[in-house]
Amino acid sequence: MQAAAVCELDECTAQCATCAGWTCSDAGQECRDADKDAVTGLNTWVCVCAAPRVGVSAPTKVAVCTLDECLSHAGTCTAAGQTCFDPDIAVAALGDWECRCAPPAAQSATGQAADCSHDECGPNGATCAAAGQDCVDGDHRTLGDWTCQCHSPWDGVGKQAPASMCTHDECESFGAVCPDGQDCADGSHEDAGDWACVCKNDAAVNATGAPALCEVDECADACATCAGSTCDDAGQTCTDMDTKAASLRDWVCACPPPTSAVPAVTSAQHCFYDECDDDAVCGAAGQECVDGNWNVNGDWACRCRHPETGNATGAAAACALDECETLGKTTCEAAGQTCEDGDHMVDGDYECTCVAPRVGSATAAAAACELDECSAGPAGTGAA
Repeated sequence: MQAAAVCELDECTAQCATCAGWTCSDAGQECRDADKDAVTGLNTWVCVCAAPRVGVSAPTKVAVCTLDECLSHAGTCTAAGQTCFDPDIAVAALGDWECRCAPPAAQSATGQAADCSHDECGPNGATCAAAGQDCVDGDHRTLGDWTCQCHSPWDGVGKQAPASMCTHDECESFGAVCPDGQDCADGSHEDAGDWACVCKNDAAVNATGAPALCEVDECADACATCAGSTCDDAGQTCTDMDTKAASLRDWVCACPPPTSAVPAVTSAQHCFYDECDDDAVCGAAGQECVDGNWNVNGDWACRCRHPETGNATGAAAACALDECETLGKTTCEAAGQTCEDGDHMVDGDYECTCVAPRVGSATAAAAACELDECSAGPAGTGAA
């Protein structure tokens, strides 16, 4: 007895009542018959979605295909550091795939890479603020580029966590607080409020954040308000009336003895001196000392006392005397005679001369007048 033949029937390609016919191809799908037994394998064909679509139908039906467009477009998103997402994988929903930005950015774009931006100072600003600094995100499209920046006038390289190390020489801001005679010193450029005024003449004396209580002798020290050589150059003496650092510009120049003047503040004095205070020349000659200008040295003079006349600068005068104003006047006029002093520099040379018609003269005495009555006028005129 012969065995029955095992017949095969590919329902995807054959023409039969149970065959697929054009069912799958009309849907753009592939027909597959997994069981080709002509007896037992009827109605087992299925439609399979064509790649890149996915999906397998129930037997003898068109498949319901899906298409995740990110399978073919993911490279566009990943190249931009983004994630591809297809919100509807139905075959009919083509072109709806999108690129989504990586957190914390939340932007997305359909069919292309998204324009992602995110101000990282939102979540990181507190780190900078806690250090008294500003948060700066230079490029909102770049992650991890935010930095903490120092407040002006503080300087420092921008850092993230921990915050930047800011430095500043506070003497650039507060140096003017320290007066002349003091230097500003900032011990640490990293700490605020530690600057100090330091005395130039004693560094051990200082004050933090304020002028130091220094002793400044403006006559001896070197400073902007100090005397320097002003007094010395004028031959005068410098005195600082108050050496406290807060008392500046109070030094004075004083004239040396025996000169005198009102002391001058912050300048050389104009000294004056009566040179006759030390007179030993005029007095010894019985003359008067006269200093015409106390501001000029060497102009003193000896002046003869009345009735003598004459003067000399810097020496005793050669005095002149018209004796006819003194002894001669008394002697000659009392005798009715005239007086004549031929040389005022010689004592006792005055002459008394008789008045005409009498004749006669005498030196330093009344003349013994004579009258020639033969030549004289009427009798009784003239003195005996």
